[in-house]
Amino acid sequence: MAVKKNNLGDHLHPQARSRAACTVRLARLERLERFDSFAPLRKAWCALQRDAEPAPFQTLEWCENWYATAGAARGWQPALIAGYAQGGALVLLLPLMVRRFGPVGIARPLGDRNAGSHAPLLAPGMLSILSRRDIEQLSAKLKALLPGIDLLVLGDQPERLHGRSSPWLGLTHMETGNALSQMQLGADWRKIDAAHRSAKSRSKERNRENGLKRLGHLEFCVADTAQERGQMFAALCDQKSAWFRAAGLPDLLADEATRAFLRSIALLEQSETAPSGVLTGLRLDGDFIALNMGVVHRDHYAGLMLSTAEGETRRHSPGHLLITRTLQHAAQTGITQFSFGSGESDIKRRWADQRVGLYLCTAPYTAKGRACEAGVRGFAGLRQLVKSNPRLWRYAERFRRFRTLAPQMP
Repeated sequence: MAVKKNNLGDHLHPQARSRAACTVRLARLERLERFDSFAPLRKAWCALQRDAEPAPFQTLEWCENWYATAGAARGWQPALIAGYAQGGALVLLLPLMVRRFGPVGIARPLGDRNAGSHAPLLAPGMLSILSRRDIEQLSAKLKALLPGIDLLVLGDQPERLHGRSSPWLGLTHMETGNALSQMQLGADWRKIDAAHRSAKSRSKERNRENGLKRLGHLEFCVADTAQERGQMFAALCDQKSAWFRAAGLPDLLADEATRAFLRSIALLEQSETAPSGVLTGLRLDGDFIALNMGVVHRDHYAGLMLSTAEGETRRHSPGHLLITRTLQHAAQTGITQFSFGSGESDIKRRWADQRVGLYLCTAPYTAKGRACEAGVRGFAGLRQLVKSNPRLWRYAERFRRFRTLAPQMP
């Protein structure tokens, strides 16, 4: 298989390559401050995300792009919560957004459902200091910074942060039934491959690859320029939308704001502190038969979308082959953690060696907030019940397809 070379490792900050520890010695969180725009925080935010554990969904670029393309159009306003240590160093950043739904004011993490998780950005050393009791006290202080807000809803909070139990579960919380699928990578790809796949599985994939090669010239590629990323993103959206239609599911990419946001992430350029969009693909005689999009922040990769083209190539599972090649390339170019996102699939079950449960955390500030919290938690519980029951899930899938196809019926 031909490979167009472009190192995912080029996206790594030097600190990530050396893994040099940067410890912040803190006695306690001194103060919290709210910002209603990105500009005053930009310099400190970039410095924090340079030194903090990699977290692409909490970077300035992710949050600012989401708000510019989707958040403002949907009526949300930023409410960026900054936590400072003694001496004035920014050590905690919780990017929130606020909006009223009728009589109820809601605060949620910026980025909505496009982000894989919503843990806050923390300076090195903070996790060893913050306790769940600290988070309870922090939540109480947030009430003063969020006037008019009845309910704080922190969805998709991982149960563990960088190997430690998350202190954010000190808030009222419940399981969502979802989990992030992740795997650790290293430079020795053969060792990684052998640990996750049997000889029979590797042989089966080689047969699929040979089947594709019999159809034409097969090439694995990584987008190098902004033009290539834009072209590959457009092709990925076309493939994914076609799959949604064929499956009778709502086309998530039909929403112009969502599509514009994801395109902005795909076009992010590498810099010292910023995340960058990464698109990989398989081409057969020059045409893309599978595409994958992710975002890299230093030495962490977070997957966003995978698509395959319609036609006879699908029977050879090009999506599986593309993920294998993307993992191999990531390992060889310095990526140490690869996240597949939440949900279930054969690819995740084969490769992931870590599952991090996601939780819904809430903090009501008023009587209206407590009533709304009951509704939010009730809906989340019902959704978890349906997803955990195969029969109910089949019925839900049929209903969703019918709802999508019904407007097209004569």
